[in-house]
Formats: sequence, C-alpha cells, structure tokens
Amino acid sequence: MLSAAKGMLGKLPVLSPWKWALLLALLLATYSLRLLHLDERLYFWIKTSWHEDAWEHRSLWLPEYRVAIDAKPVAGVGNNFSGLSFDDDRQQIWAVVNNPEQLLRLSPEGELIARYPLEGFEDVEGVTYLGDDLLLLAEERKHALVAVAVPTQPGGAIRRTQHRALTLSIDLGGNQGFEGLGYDRAGDRLFVVKEHSPRKLYEVRGLKSSLQGRFNLEVIDRQ
Repeated sequence: MLSAAKGMLGKLPVLSPWKWALLLALLLATYSLRLLHLDERLYFWIKTSWHEDAWEHRSLWLPEYRVAIDAKPVAGVGNNFSGLSFDDDRQQIWAVVNNPEQLLRLSPEGELIARYPLEGFEDVEGVTYLGDDLLLLAEERKHALVAVAVPTQPGGAIRRTQHRALTLSIDLGGNQGFEGLGYDRAGDRLFVVKEHSPRKLYEVRGLKSSLQGRFNLEVIDRQ
C-alpha cells in the first residue's frame, strides 16, 4: 500500500515554488471566502442593487438612515452590553448585560434610568419588547426565550424561576447560540438569530398568542 502511494506521488508533476505559493494562496482565498460568507454578501449586494427601485418604497430602507447619537457610552456599563429594544409604549429603550446578567432601562438618548438584576438567568444576549408590557429575553447557551413582565419596582430583581420560557435545544454547542431577537407585533412573528456553527435564522409564529393562552406555536428554520 505504501509503495503504491509513493509510486503515485512520483508520477505527479513537479511544481516550481511560485506555483505552490500560488496554489496555497488560492486555497486560502477560497477558505476565507466561505468563512466570511463573502460570496453571499456579494450576491445580496447585487440583488439589492437590481431591485432597489422596487423595494425602496415598501421596506425600511437602511441606506437613508443617519446616526443621530453616535457611539455614546452608557454610564455605569463597562462591558458586555449585549442587546437592546425600543419600547414604543413608554418611549424608552430596554437593554441587557450578560455578565453580570442585568436588564437596563434607558432613555431614548441613552441615559441609564434603572438597573434590574436577572437572578437565575445565564448568558443573556438578546431582548425585544413584545408589547402589552411584555419583554422577551434570550439565553444564548440554553437556547431559551424567557417572557418577562415589564418591571414596575425600580431596581427590583427579576427571578428566572418565576417566568415562562420556550427552549429550542437545536444545534446546542456552547457559546454560539441565540444572539439576537426581533419581533413583528402585527404578525406575531419572532425572529431569532443563532450566532454561528451553523449560522441560523428562526421564525417563531404565535409566541405571544400562546403566552396569552391561545396555544398555536410554529417554529420555522429560515436558513
């Protein structure tokens, strides 16, 4: 077996060093292209450019947005600021910190109003406001979505054991789970982003109606 392999290797053409370097560079470029999803980004850019006139008037057209407050630090939060969501009922912003686990109430200008310890929560990475005084928190490692009532007591702790949760134990693998949330209130559709390995987008339909007692839950893989 070994002698046959050596014989096959002996029949391969001899490449000069610069050709080996070119081959290695080509392999590295191909690996980087797939690792960073550059091919998918290029496809998305071309597709968006072709349909710009048709899509601009029926969607949130991000190229027209301009930053009003740019990279403002939140006083009292040094690290691990993980996610935020706008509360249009209170005209405030909810945010989460994942170490130590905390829920923050912010003004639209980014000023810290209140801080709520999250007791029993683990690796909280995302938050979204569901309306009707409900927040949803995402625990990354557990792939759990925890429904929490908007706190009324300033600075009071929120305990994990006192709230309902939906756990999707799909592709569990450490610190690469649920990273962000977005909620479509009109359609009762929750969108959940999984960070990587593999990168995923899940759509959860009927979450809020199920919390209200009309159980009709559907989970869709939008990869």
